[in-house]
Amino acid sequence: MRGLPEIDIRYWLLLMTASIGGANLGDLASSTLGLGFLGAFPPFALLFLALAFGRNRIAFVGEIQYWLAILVSRAGATDIADLLTHQLRISYPALLCASLVALVLTLRIGARFGQNTIVAAPGPGGLSIFLPAANATYWVSMVVASTFGTIAGDLLSDNLGLGRAALFTTGAAGFAVLASSSSASFPSAAIGAPCSPSAPRRRTSAI
Repeated sequence: MRGLPEIDIRYWLLLMTASIGGANLGDLASSTLGLGFLGAFPPFALLFLALAFGRNRIAFVGEIQYWLAILVSRAGATDIADLLTHQLRISYPALLCASLVALVLTLRIGARFGQNTIVAAPGPGGLSIFLPAANATYWVSMVVASTFGTIAGDLLSDNLGLGRAALFTTGAAGFAVLASSSSASFPSAAIGAPCSPSAPRRRTSAI
């Protein structure tokens, strides 16, 4: 569990920041640098695999590695979504439905193999804290959810005329509600109990 951030308000704020940065990085590689959607994706995919699954083989290990993996995964997901919508011209509703189904299937298959996306770990004072599992199910779910978010954002801002400023404000407000509710109610159910081998841990599936 070394190098993984605790899931609290700080986590959600950093996740939003890394997501915005990753989306811009994806656009930079595909459009500004002229790599195209297909050309930009392979470098991001290789770097993501190295960061996400090469934790024990990379010299530096820490929370920065986790956030770099989030940043790169978001960049790759942006290029995937743009390829599907802008180049292949697949309809937005079909892609949104498909990505939702893929997300649900990923979580269900992961649960069958005992992989949750959130795990409990010993915290200060013997209490439990929640951490991202950083396993295959977690990372696949993160990429699928990021792809869904890019498709939904493009649909709302470009096709439905909501505008990027209004979309950002709405998204930021949603993140604030999610962060405050998760820190106020989600952790309290399990953080209040000591983290010991005899204490049962609630199984949780979330991104």
